[in-house]
Amino acid sequence: VFTSFRGSQRTDEGSSSGVSFEMSGAVAGAFGKAKGTEDFSKETLARRMYGDAADAIVEAERSSNEPVKSSSGSSRGERSGGSGRANRNNNGGNRPAAKPVDVPPALSDDDIAKMDRAAATKAWSERKKIAAQPGVDAAAKDRLKSEVDKLRARMDATRKPSGESAGGGS
Repeated sequence: VFTSFRGSQRTDEGSSSGVSFEMSGAVAGAFGKAKGTEDFSKETLARRMYGDAADAIVEAERSSNEPVKSSSGSSRGERSGGSGRANRNNNGGNRPAAKPVDVPPALSDDDIAKMDRAAATKAWSERKKIAAQPGVDAAAKDRLKSEVDKLRARMDATRKPSGESAGGGS
């Protein structure tokens, strides 16, 4: 990169600042040519890393990941037109049916009235979560939403006033 490079070192005896030096040179070529750039699209990364053994690895992966056929006969990865997101969200027979949801037993008003804040909060959270899941029938969902409202009211009723201390008083 440089030609005619010269360097010299001087030591100033009276100076405590250290060593001073001087370098000079001429730039022979500011731009160099890159050596042998490779075309990375010719071979896969697996082949570059593992050589001929990569073929066996790729074949094993392919055999364990056979594409799932949909009801239309096309493989899962292919698009049959239309919106890709709509096709993915459409069950199309590829996915297993949703797991049945375990709906908790009904709570009576007396059961809710006997709950402390912690129990009401736990029941409220459980019922709110289950009511939002797909696969819950409409009657159970309505019952759960009603219980959620009643549990929320119970949580509000058992809330300590802001002036009351945790240790009790008097």
